[in-house]
Amino acid sequence: MFPVYLLEDNQSQRTQYTDFIKKAIMINEYAMTLMLSTDDPKKLLAASQHTKTGLFFLDMEIKEDTTAGLKISEKIRAQLPLANIVFITTHEELSFVTLERRVAPLDYILKDQFLEAIQKKIVMDIDNVQAQQAKTMFQKKIVFNYKIGNRFFSIPMNQVVLVQINQATNGQLTVLATGEKKEASFPGSLGVLEAAYPNLFRCNKSLLINPDYIENYDAKKRVLQLYGELTCKVSFRKGRELAKWFKTVS
Repeated sequence: MFPVYLLEDNQSQRTQYTDFIKKAIMINEYAMTLMLSTDDPKKLLAASQHTKTGLFFLDMEIKEDTTAGLKISEKIRAQLPLANIVFITTHEELSFVTLERRVAPLDYILKDQFLEAIQKKIVMDIDNVQAQQAKTMFQKKIVFNYKIGNRFFSIPMNQVVLVQINQATNGQLTVLATGEKKEASFPGSLGVLEAAYPNLFRCNKSLLINPDYIENYDAKKRVLQLYGELTCKVSFRKGRELAKWFKTVS
């Protein structure tokens, strides 16, 4: 799932923006999730430590600090160079400062307009990020990293077929690939990997697959056929998301 975050210290506005984000994701059945809606910058930074990208909606002014959101955005940009950042603020004059600080925001939404206009902008930003993800999903050349003990390993993402929870190894994760390192087991969390590698698709509670290796999908039985005669069951909810993915990339 592609992670979305919201930082807003006004409780009423935070509730409204949270609703806008959740509805946009649900109605369009996007492979996204609102990971955190908070008024605490520290919680936001902590929650985004285990991902490589994300969409961040940031209030510029937090608890009377008019540039708090800007400071947070600089930390996010340093930590996540590929993150999408959107400011929601009353301070129009600070838009030039974001250029000086090289934050490169996706959008700058002003609060002094009708709520419907703010909602439209939020939805548009979510749509744009989703379209961007869909275009790069099958082309993105990244590396899959894992750790066994004190040793770090990596596999080209275009060789990764799937990552699954392996009960035979006490719940460790097993990655199956097509290259020289065809199989390896390592400790970890499937949820953390899902957030870190948004190009992988979560079929069910125990499996992530690389969509590049999908050979067939039986929508009625919700069964995916992958490279090497591998098959996997897709949960009901994920089946709807998968159908949406096929429409997006077709």
